[in-house]
Amino acid sequence: MQICYRRLDDGAIIFDHRTWKTHVLTPAATIIYEALDEIRPADGGPVPNAAALALLQEDLDIETDTPSTQQLLRMLRHLGVIA
Repeated sequence: MQICYRRLDDGAIIFDHRTWKTHVLTPAATIIYEALDEIRPADGGPVPNAAALALLQEDLDIETDTPSTQQLLRMLRHLGVIA
């Protein structure tokens, strides 16, 4: 994964070294990213999609079919956080 993550107050930014794009995360998106980072495989690879969805739905009680959640998941897949 070629990203740089920095926490800023309640939110965060992710910088993608491949595209030179910066993504600003809302406080809610920051919580999701950090929860996914905690279950990332030891080799630093992406979190399997099924595990990511289970974490959001079961542990964080987040509806994964809302447009805002779907947009965040697409971004995290593009960045290689989720497989």
